[in-house]
Amino acid sequence: NGFKYVIKTMNTTTGDYTVSVSQNYYATKGAAALVIAPTVDITVQGEDVNGDDVNGIYTFKIVEIEEDAFANLTKIVSAQIGENVAKIGASAFDGCTNMATINFDANNNDVDIDANAFEGTKFAVLDLTTLSKMTAVKQWFGAYVAETATNEFLTTVKFPGSLTSIVANAFAGCTKLKDVEFPANTLAKL
Repeated sequence: NGFKYVIKTMNTTTGDYTVSVSQNYYATKGAAALVIAPTVDITVQGEDVNGDDVNGIYTFKIVEIEEDAFANLTKIVSAQIGENVAKIGASAFDGCTNMATINFDANNNDVDIDANAFEGTKFAVLDLTTLSKMTAVKQWFGAYVAETATNEFLTTVKFPGSLTSIVANAFAGCTKLKDVEFPANTLAKL
């Protein structure tokens, strides 16, 4: 599928097999619609964490998009994030200047989004409502790097009811932001 994976865990005793999507290997594919599936089948030969021999095809959960994984890939216009992704690393989509849409799988309850993960993208609407266990927005969606920098695309943000905190200046420089939606019970927690 064009991705480079890094094995995070492989334990044949517990059946715990996880990987992350790693550095810019996708650039050679040039696809506009990026899809991070819930799992991937990988052929493995060697030993697992217990020293047990492994030889065959194993199904790994894709749990992370690593730092800078898709940075500056301007051909990406959208991303679908699979249900097992629990972390999006710093600057993962930084500089994806044509990326206008991101969707999180309805079965994905929470994603830890690191700083600058979406810096320089063209989201008009950021809908985080499917992330029903997300408690904090701890990354900047605005253009905070310089006082004169702006994000002229983001107009609407929708938060899940589980939200309890938002980092200071999370949306600084978002000059077109006009709609911020919180479920009724959320504001009492913030």
